[in-house]
Amino acid sequence: MSTRWQILTAVALGSALGAGLRYVLVIVLLSSGLPGAIWGTLLANVLGSGLIGWYAGRLQHPLHAFQHSTATQQFVMAGFCGGLTTFSFFSLELLSFLLEQQYGFAGLYLATSLTVWVVAAHIGFRRGCK
Repeated sequence: MSTRWQILTAVALGSALGAGLRYVLVIVLLSSGLPGAIWGTLLANVLGSGLIGWYAGRLQHPLHAFQHSTATQQFVMAGFCGGLTTFSFFSLELLSFLLEQQYGFAGLYLATSLTVWVVAAHIGFRRGCK
């Protein structure tokens, strides 16, 4: 199998696993009585942002750098983290709040989401660099 096909296969498998985990998060939260779609999206994006930040930090750390192939890196970052995170769902949820004229909640959801995703990526990156 050529390198391009290995990378494509790795990204596809990682995406399937990441999206599967996102779905499980939503189902678990729904079964607990919480609004699963909103909290599931938020949690998936926090986890994905933290993981991609940590992994990127580990890739760059001079003493502990991962010696992973390009296919493995793409499996984790483009595949798993990309499949886990849900900007499209986030956008649709935000739009639905705006269409329902829930402007305050939409603003809070937007600000909270962006803040915690960037903070999670930063924390992950810093931990990955240690």
